Amino acid sequence: MRLWYVPLPDIRGSMKLRFLLATAFSGPVWAAVQFGEVIARKGLSATPLQITLLTMIMPLANLTAIWWSQIFVGRDQRPVMLTMGLMGSIAMTSGLWMNSYAHLFVAFLFYYLSYAVFNTGQNRLLQQHISTGTEGGVFGLANSLRMGIAALVSWLGGHWMDTVTDGYRHVFLVGGIFLFISTLVIASMPTRNEPALKRPWMNREIFLGPLIEAGRLLKRRPDFLRYEAGFMIYGMAFIGMLPVVPLFLVDDLQLDYTAIGLARGTVMQVVMIPSMALFGALFDKMTPHRMAVGAFGVLTLHPALLITAAYMPPEYHVPLVIASYVIFGLGMGGVSVLWSVSSVSFAGDEDAGVYQALHMAATAIRGTLAPLLAYTVMHFFGRIPAMALSAAFWLIAAIFMGFLDRKDGPKILQDRARLAQNGIA
Repeated sequence: MRLWYVPLPDIRGSMKLRFLLATAFSGPVWAAVQFGEVIARKGLSATPLQITLLTMIMPLANLTAIWWSQIFVGRDQRPVMLTMGLMGSIAMTSGLWMNSYAHLFVAFLFYYLSYAVFNTGQNRLLQQHISTGTEGGVFGLANSLRMGIAALVSWLGGHWMDTVTDGYRHVFLVGGIFLFISTLVIASMPTRNEPALKRPWMNREIFLGPLIEAGRLLKRRPDFLRYEAGFMIYGMAFIGMLPVVPLFLVDDLQLDYTAIGLARGTVMQVVMIPSMALFGALFDKMTPHRMAVGAFGVLTLHPALLITAAYMPPEYHVPLVIASYVIFGLGMGGVSVLWSVSSVSFAGDEDAGVYQALHMAATAIRGTLAPLLAYTVMHFFGRIPAMALSAAFWLIAAIFMGFLDRKDGPKILQDRARLAQNGIA
């Protein structure tokens, strides 16, 4: 197939390799955005409210996924993936000239809009190019590569920003360059072009239709609705931590870029490499609900260790923060697999992109509520109670997913076996 924008040959068996490369090359930009709130506080003197607003960009940008999923139906998604990927690349490389919180906010906005497109599209790629029963393993391997690269960039970036004035500008530049390469690779992977299923790019239905269809999907699949309810509780904890932890590490524990980069970037992502590989392999053998019980349960220890650090002498701060991110990396390895490929388990032989888009769009709800709730708790009660609230949400989510595993898990396993037997990839 001739493709003017990415002239890579359609070699049989190359799609898995391309998926692995595209995901791996996104590692440096992943490392850069992990520093976002810390850079906002240390480098750009952002207020707690501004940091809270910054953490709301990602979940709110994910709301657009529900529209992208409808546009992708019946279409080869490569032109959209290329266009939005370039937009994200330009946004990140513009960080070379960053000197204000407003610039950081806009750059993150455009990056996360492109990220929503990537996440919606990658599930269609897994569904159409990777054999049923192996999606979790392929995803786990791909993201282990990404985490390894991100871990190295986080360690180097932390040292760089501590020694070079405004060094965060160079970190964003490197992230943007590698995101550009990742975009070119993923834009070489075709998806099925089915004209009969295509929908118009711009009309009233393309805006209202996805909301109506989302409601119909949740009504038709109450098991998916229940799963999303469990993930909503998890997300209240995860997103609620986003504005709290950077302020806690910078203001309360007085950590520098190197220590924060080591813990949040290098240690967490090094732990996530085997964790994602393990959970990716387990995903193909168990229900998403059962995996969520373990992942969410482990995450409750992350805020517990951070809270402990607040009451210990300064020499214990870094070790305890690092220990908390070992736990966080272990739990998030499972969550990352669930986040990205659990929709394939529910979709069966339907378009997995539609399920993933709804899964992503749901983050807009918790992405609005959780940061504001966390900010309110911080403002009136302090950062430690805010982190304790997240621990409680994670524990409740784990218990709820355990209940759902008994109720809905058997159907997931039956559908997966049926698809594997029928040879549906």
